[in-house]
Formats: sequence, structure tokens, C-alpha cells
Amino acid sequence: MTKNKKHFLIAVIACALASSSVGLNINLNGLYIQPVSQAIGVSTGAFSLHSTFISIGIAMGSISVPVFLKKMDYRLLVLIASVVAAVMTLLMSFSTQVWMFSILGFTRGFASAFFGFVGLQFLINNWFISKHGLVTSLVFSFGGVAGAILSPIVSSLMESRGWQAGYWIQAVLYLVFALPALLIPYKASPQEEGLEPYQDGEQIKTVQEGDFKSAVKPFSYKTPTFALVILVSIFATALTGMVQHLPGVATDFSFTATTGAMMISTAMIANILFKLLIGVLNDSKGAVFANMVMLVAVAAGFVLMLFGANQVLMLSGSFLFGAIYGLTAVGVALFIKHLYPIEHFGRVFPIVSFTQNIGAAFAISIYGFSYDLSGGYTAALIGSIAVTVLIAVLMLMANKSIK
Repeated sequence: MTKNKKHFLIAVIACALASSSVGLNINLNGLYIQPVSQAIGVSTGAFSLHSTFISIGIAMGSISVPVFLKKMDYRLLVLIASVVAAVMTLLMSFSTQVWMFSILGFTRGFASAFFGFVGLQFLINNWFISKHGLVTSLVFSFGGVAGAILSPIVSSLMESRGWQAGYWIQAVLYLVFALPALLIPYKASPQEEGLEPYQDGEQIKTVQEGDFKSAVKPFSYKTPTFALVILVSIFATALTGMVQHLPGVATDFSFTATTGAMMISTAMIANILFKLLIGVLNDSKGAVFANMVMLVAVAAGFVLMLFGANQVLMLSGSFLFGAIYGLTAVGVALFIKHLYPIEHFGRVFPIVSFTQNIGAAFAISIYGFSYDLSGGYTAALIGSIAVTVLIAVLMLMANKSIK
């Protein structure tokens, strides 16, 4: 098998796993809130609690990934984690209490971390030096693509066969998306196969054999750079909570519920496009520039929504706001790779992923409390603009701290 072909197959494996860990595990959750809560006789808020436990499970699993990678083959981890995720999802179809969904959700979230952001970043870092940003953005954009394609399919199945059928097909899809990682022969690092990380003929220091596992060696957390990165990840993830409130923003500014739904769709389309864009910008202009472009777009989106006098401005604002996904899903990882040598990435990124998922678990509620306290979304939008500017400042400070 030629070098380039093997690197292409690694990218295919990563895309399939991202479709599972993001497209299935996260993006389909909203489909179940109304039908399941009505079926088991609880409020939507009570049932939504299980989504919080999924995020907490992902967070806990993320910091466990490096430990397991030292002891187990990555393909075996993918197999075990995918089976666990499938079984937990299947059991949800037989659940009748919120606590059941919460326990199963936490377990599924924990398992999904092993074929999610942290594990995939290790795989990409080992196999790609050139085009690293492009591959990262392409891989994680597949989570959005899978969610966009599967949502109407699963929703239609639930309408015709009941909400349980949604969990059945989702359980099967966890195993389907794991097949490339299980059937294609590969190692966690190219050196184990006598290959090198992908390079476009550039004179770049390559990853030495065993780096995939040495990435977990100790280093000091007591640095300004690490603290700044953690703050960036927390604040950036907090902004993602706005997407679920876009329908509320629309009605609060006297637009229809249909406009609100269109705003979510527009943000999801932007989610995919900005994930691709940030990778291209990273490879051509660097991680700092790429992330600054995302932040400018996000801030502009909030401004347009704040002063949106018509539907076009509101939709344009929600589209630009969608750049937040390029920042959180791709940009933060690229920024960490820019700040730290590869041998430290394995210590930094799992902790950052942990903080991101904990932040995601409470992000939606933060905006909800803001609305309750202020009686509208104006304060939330103004606060979001301020937070976006703060993130830019923190990133520039982190970048300066390594010079």
C-alpha cells in the first residue's frame, strides 16, 4: 500500500468516527426531547437533563483517553467503545425514567470519548504534519454533515415507527461508522508501519516512533499559557449555548418561529463551512490568524442579530455566529498544537476537552438564566460580544506567552 493511499485511508477512518462521535452522539439528541418526554410523562427540561450527563460523560472519558492509549491498541479501544455506545443507545429504547436515560447517557458519553475529539486528534497528529489543519477541519466537519443527513431520516423513522425506532437505528449506526476503523489495517502511528507522517516534501521534524504513547508523559500545568488556554476553551464553549436559543432570539425581536428555525439551520450550515475554512486558513496563515477570523465572524454575527432590522440580517447574523463551531471543534485544537510541542499535546488537549464538555453541559442553561433575569436576549447578545472580544485577547496573550 502506498504512503499517500494509507494516509488517505486514515483520514477516511477519522471522518467515519467523527460522524459517530459528533453526528450521532451529539447532533441527534434534540430529536428525542419532545417525543420521549411526552411518552414518559416528564417535562422537556427534565428529560433534557440526560443530555447534560452525556456531556459530562464525554468530559470524564476525554481525560481518560491518554491513560488507556498507553495500555491498549487504538483499534481495540474503538471496538469496545463503539459496542458500549451502541448497547447504551439500544437500552434507551426500553427506558421509562429520566434516571435511566441519565445513567445510560453518561456511560455512552464516556465511551464515545474514545472515538471522539481526543482520540482522533492523537491519530491526526501522528499521521499528518503537512495539511494537518485541512485534515482536522475536514474530519470534524463530518460530524455536522452526518447530523444534517441523518436528522431527517431518523426523525421520519420516529414518526412512522415510534421514538424507540430512532434509538434502534442509532445503535446500529454506531457499529456501521466504526467499520472502517475495524476493517482497515493500520497502527496508531505511521512509524509502527514503517511509514512517516504525511509531509509535502517539507523539512519538518517528524514524529518519532512511540510518540503516540509518549504524548502522555508528565509536564507542568503551572504555566500562564495553560491557564489561558483553559479560559479560552471555557468561554468559547459557553458561546455555543446560544444556538439552542436562536428561536427565542427571533421571537424576542418580533420575528416568527419559522425565522428562528431558519436561523438554526443557517448556523448548522455555517458550522460545516467554517470548520473547513479554519483548516485552510491554519495551513496558509497559521493558527492564530485562523482563530481570529473565526472570532471576528462570531462577533459580527452577534452584532447583526442585536441590530437585526429584518430577516436577512438575522439569518446573516446566525450564519456568521456558526463560526463558533469552527473555533471550538477545530480552532482550539489547532491553537494548542501551535502553542505546544507534539509531546505535550497529549497532556493539554484532554484537559481542554474536559473543560469544553463541562462548559457545554451548562452553556444552554447560562443563556436561559440570562433571559430569565433580564427579560429578553439583548443582554445575552451584548454579553456574548464582550466574551468574544475577551477570547481574542486571551488567545493573543497565550500566543505572546510562548515567545
